[in-house]
Amino acid sequence: AWDFSRLAQINTSNVASLQLRWVYAMDEGGRQQFNPLVHDGTMFLSNNRTNTVQAVDAKTGELIWENRIGPVVDNLQNATRTMALYGNLLFYGATSATVHALDARTGKEVWATKISSYKDDKVGGMTVIKGKLLVGLTRCDDLSVQDHCWIAAYDTTNGKLLWKTLTIADKGTLGGNTWGNLPDD
Repeated sequence: AWDFSRLAQINTSNVASLQLRWVYAMDEGGRQQFNPLVHDGTMFLSNNRTNTVQAVDAKTGELIWENRIGPVVDNLQNATRTMALYGNLLFYGATSATVHALDARTGKEVWATKISSYKDDKVGGMTVIKGKLLVGLTRCDDLSVQDHCWIAAYDTTNGKLLWKTLTIADKGTLGGNTWGNLPDD
């Protein structure tokens, strides 16, 4: 992805000797915009057209578990962007604007929370800080999206909303009067 690593095992003098060890086929169709999440020898993958999450042995490429969360979508605008890992929970943002907490060892769903009821809204970035799952909304700059941009925190144990804040103030909220009477949209 975009992160920097201090690891030095692969460098400019030996990178040419790297060899392919295994290949894993993803869903056909749709956009695969997700960077795999790897932890403790397991690679977690997202297949966005079917909203399928897979855990793969990072050494061998063998499937450990799979959860076909759904829904299956044909709209190529849909794409999952992120997952987060905390303790034994893997958090997945499905294209239905629902966050799913899966047991990272088995793939079984622990809880699910719908973060927006608007048709075109999508789960944006996710990260866990001090036991709280921080979630953003993506595509909120699109005029077809009715929910405005926000960041929210959810309880990692049960998916309950803890707090939510707009990233751009709407009329009637603190700072909403600074936009020169422009409409909120």
